[in-house]
Amino acid sequence: MESILKEMYDRNLGLENGSEEYNRRTIQLLDKIDRLEMQIAHLLNSDGQNIFNTYRECFNELCMLQRHNEFIAGVRLGGQMILEILFGTIEE
Repeated sequence: MESILKEMYDRNLGLENGSEEYNRRTIQLLDKIDRLEMQIAHLLNSDGQNIFNTYRECFNELCMLQRHNEFIAGVRLGGQMILEILFGTIEE
């Protein structure tokens, strides 16, 4: 089991989970959102642009918080999986 963990750590072994397609699609959608936001910003007057910029800042902060929470959950799950592999099932 240690050799499998070492191979994964050294990135010689990985899981095929479709993440490349997911990442490609995510980048496409983020680019599209960016273009649309720029188009919207050009259509708005000064007050509308201020409101839209505030909305974008709040939305971006919300996305960052969500990604942070997902990262923490993933780290915890990964840690628990490694501990269970090394020491057997952990009872809570």
